Amino acid sequence: MTSNLEDTEYKFRSHQLISVVNKMRDEGAQFDVDIPTIVFCGNQSAGKSSLIEAISSITVPRSEGTCTRCPMEVRLTDDGENQEKSHEPDSKWRAKITLRLEFDDSSPTSTRRPKPEEVEFGDVLQDKSLVQDALRRAQKAVLNPSREIDHYIKADEDELEKEQDELQFTRNVVCIHITGAKVNLTLIDLPGIIRSTEKDQDKHFIARVINIVKEYITKKNSIIIATVSCKDEIQNQEIFNLAKEADPEGERTIGVLTKPDTVGEHEEKDWVNIMRGEKFSLALGYYMVKNPSTKRLKDDITFEEAREEEREFFKSSQVWGQYINKFEDRFGVDHVRSALSRKLVEMIESTLPEMRNTIDTTLSNIKAQLKELPEQVSNDYRLELTQLIRSYTANVQDLVLVTNGKVKIHQKLKECYKRFVKQLKDTRPCLVVEKKSDNNYTLDEVRGEIESQRGRDLTGFVQYGPVRVIINKSQKDWGEIALGVLSEHHKLLQEAALEEIDKHFLRFKQLRERVRYYIEQHANEMSNSSSTLVDTLANAEVSVPITENEHYYQAIVEKEMSKYKKEPSSIDPNNNNYKNEQEDQALRSLNSLGYNIKKEDLARLLKDPDEEVHRVIASARAYHKVSRKSFTDAILKTINYVFYRKFAESVNDFIIKELNILNGDDDHLAKLLSEDKSVVYKRKTLREQEARLRKVNQEMMKVV
Repeated sequence: MTSNLEDTEYKFRSHQLISVVNKMRDEGAQFDVDIPTIVFCGNQSAGKSSLIEAISSITVPRSEGTCTRCPMEVRLTDDGENQEKSHEPDSKWRAKITLRLEFDDSSPTSTRRPKPEEVEFGDVLQDKSLVQDALRRAQKAVLNPSREIDHYIKADEDELEKEQDELQFTRNVVCIHITGAKVNLTLIDLPGIIRSTEKDQDKHFIARVINIVKEYITKKNSIIIATVSCKDEIQNQEIFNLAKEADPEGERTIGVLTKPDTVGEHEEKDWVNIMRGEKFSLALGYYMVKNPSTKRLKDDITFEEAREEEREFFKSSQVWGQYINKFEDRFGVDHVRSALSRKLVEMIESTLPEMRNTIDTTLSNIKAQLKELPEQVSNDYRLELTQLIRSYTANVQDLVLVTNGKVKIHQKLKECYKRFVKQLKDTRPCLVVEKKSDNNYTLDEVRGEIESQRGRDLTGFVQYGPVRVIINKSQKDWGEIALGVLSEHHKLLQEAALEEIDKHFLRFKQLRERVRYYIEQHANEMSNSSSTLVDTLANAEVSVPITENEHYYQAIVEKEMSKYKKEPSSIDPNNNNYKNEQEDQALRSLNSLGYNIKKEDLARLLKDPDEEVHRVIASARAYHKVSRKSFTDAILKTINYVFYRKFAESVNDFIIKELNILNGDDDHLAKLLSEDKSVVYKRKTLREQEARLRKVNQEMMKVV
């Protein structure tokens, strides 16, 4: 009684677990999770497809080796409740075929698709006799990717017979979903491993098939069914080596020996040792099956008859009958089917926590990725566009006006200001011994300028004319320098505004390009209007030397003059007026009269023989400094107000007007808000994956 109860509980649990895994596959979870899977593989003609037929009770295509040219996934569900209520075992049997397109075979490299697709192929089948033809057509469909799938559903037999396949092999999968089966399993039938090809140009198919096999059996949750033919020594069969490489300990590999009828009497010793685990051992061991011969298949032998003949073969065989008691639970398809079911259930049970964790982690990652993506725009295009532009221009205003902590442009402008001040300062006139630039003057040059401008003025009287000439020469490039600083401001503003465009409109290609164009246009217009004013200020500044800041001007003149008195020798190295003896004698005389004078004060008391020259230069330098300061402030204030502030204040209205947001029709606005395909695709893919995994999670939650 206890045994019956345990059997019932196990049957319920196994049905529950395998049903959940099958539903996970139905939802496409195999794209996200390593789902436990039984993978049948072996050398070509090893009897692998016959084994699949025996376990699944369906007939697979055999003509031209079609069944070996693409992976086939067989999902079996026993539909236990309906089976128990029906007197006819197959009364609820039905099958549905789909094509799982994971690779783009239309490309030369057959690259993996970003999003695998499972496509229905034909109607639901309720007659087992229709399965073979339906599978053959389905496999033709995946082997000919350039043709419409419907062609292979509707084409007549003669047409299909004549048609040459585009591909010899494909990694895309034909899936058959069977309910009402006698077992809960999911099986993968892989193309048979080939050793040679008829044509030399087809040799690359050998490696391609091996790569397909490796792709499936290296997954740690795959149960490897290594199908080994007794017609050839096991060490000569590639599948054994591949299985050992993928599963070194043999913990998830089951060996199935086929074609035992090819072993002659007294030739079975090596195979018996393999069955015993003494040679080529596997943790899960070996099974031996006897499938119908080609002749019996042509006789349309039933699956029930095939199993009965198999049992009779092992009992009556002169070779294998003597081992029936020793290997009774290892002979026959029924024992293979039971072993596969047990191992699959065991693996599902053990991997459920890991699969749950994988799904939870993946869902968290999807949520994070979706959060990073911008929200999909609403259908209120006018409002969406207005808000997008306003958000963008608000950021630009903060950058331009240095508000809300946005100091990036200001920091770059500070360097620009320094260069501007230095450029102007470098134009000031200087008195030198040897002329080196246009703003340098020697004593003789200044004397000549004074004489050329002298009229009825008395000697020693500083003329306005020479000072003005020198001032004009020093200021001749101020207009160009001022326009240069405006150009730098223009460049910095435009770079910052364009950089913000990519941040705000990255997913809207058309809108991004339009806003970029209008920003450049608006910046150019504002710069042009500012340049006119800057040019006017420069011309006004250099036209006539005028200043109301006379006190400051005179103070600078005297300061400049004191430099020439202090250091006359620096101007004229041949000047020998200052002799140490004379200085010492003068200091003693003055101090004896009560004057407290130091040696460095003597220079101020001496007569400057070049005072007229020095005063001209001092006056020009003093005015240059006064003018330079006021000009610098005027230019920077003008640029800041007429260009920067006006740009910031008008940019939002300008763009909205140019984009015709307020008056444009919905089609126009929708085009502006059309997202980049990459963003749309990524959001769609993530949401589909999220929905798929949530459904999978719901199914998994049903398993306690």
